[in-house]
Amino acid sequence: MRNIRRFFALFLAVVLTFGMICSCTRDTTIEGIRSFSYSYSQNNTMYGYCSYSITKTDDGYEAYVKQMDVPDDESPRFPVDQETVDILVELLNKHKVSGWDGFNKSDKNVLDGNGFELNIHMIEDDDGISAHGYMKYPDGYSGFRDDMDSFFDRIMNEAMADGTVVTGVSED
Repeated sequence: MRNIRRFFALFLAVVLTFGMICSCTRDTTIEGIRSFSYSYSQNNTMYGYCSYSITKTDDGYEAYVKQMDVPDDESPRFPVDQETVDILVELLNKHKVSGWDGFNKSDKNVLDGNGFELNIHMIEDDDGISAHGYMKYPDGYSGFRDDMDSFFDRIMNEAMADGTVVTGVSED
């Protein structure tokens, strides 16, 4: 009987500890973006990567889109409005990227592989969200990547049609 009590006490302690650990993981809703940057590589050529960012400025927000195989100095910057940032936030929450915070995995056996880096800073949160991987990805990553490609391609094409694109890297 005494062994059964010890077993249940130990079992309860394990369950409670596991519950506390799981409840401490970050899976919050993203709101109020100060800066967003996401890049990924798909090959080892000179311009074999995409890089997207949206940054809050004194005048609103500025986006940067560096597409695959396009030189950095030919990649456009352009203003975006709050509605566009809100759509980005919806996509980030759809893919639950806040749960990716701290993801840092790589396959050290691969030399010419693919990788990604994601950094998000919210207006009300100095810590932000950071994740990166090399040949290792969080759950749902490919859908996120596809949505980011579509989103940034769409807003870049809209800015080009509106004539608000400034081509080239701005002097910071």
